[in-house]
Amino acid sequence: MKPSAFLLPATLLFLVGCPAVDTRELNFTRKKPDRADVVGVWTPNKETLQAIRTRGHYPQAEHEIVLRADGTFSIRNMPDWWTNGFGASGRTLSTFDGRWELKEGKDVWTIWEISLQTTDLWTSVHLYRQKPHIHSSLALVTPMMPRP
Repeated sequence: MKPSAFLLPATLLFLVGCPAVDTRELNFTRKKPDRADVVGVWTPNKETLQAIRTRGHYPQAEHEIVLRADGTFSIRNMPDWWTNGFGASGRTLSTFDGRWELKEGKDVWTIWEISLQTTDLWTSVHLYRQKPHIHSSLALVTPMMPRP
């Protein structure tokens, strides 16, 4: 077999089987957003609510993250699959209160995240897009959008 005859299929197989970049990462927020653009009430979109009910079998509830201008936050009725590290549903909803801040993160390039800290939880949430409609991404609860 000629090397070129082998190289093309092998390269295609590698690119398809091992994607180097998750295409969603191309939309991460790269310029520091104004705090005012992320302060507010964030709620899951329709598709996420459907996944919470059908894949996670969680009880019906109002899910929200409230980011306040004073740097505090509240999370209400967050599915446990977000915090257990495995994305497995235990069908339990949790509530957290703590502090938040915008943090510069590194991926292939600079990205911006929201750092959430409580006495029991420390995590970062990726931001997607730039103004005027920034979205956030939570594992298995994506995307969340600011409530109008």
